[in-house]
Amino acid sequence: MFDKIQTIIHDECGVAREDIVPEADLRGDLGIDSMAAVNLSFEIENAFGIVISDEELATLTTVADIVALVEAKQEKPND
Repeated sequence: MFDKIQTIIHDECGVAREDIVPEADLRGDLGIDSMAAVNLSFEIENAFGIVISDEELATLTTVADIVALVEAKQEKPND
């Protein structure tokens, strides 16, 4: 799961793979602004077959947060 998300962040945002670690802050460490975060959420939705609401997107601050959300969404596909 982490590897796939790491690849999506790398491909969509141009962040070096070695910088994409679970504890990395999306904005502060990886330089992902709000527009890039929206685009990233679309790619993650497509890759994993989930839907990320605007409210959920606003709560994501680290790479680990993305992984946890995707895992939770895959466990409960109707949410």
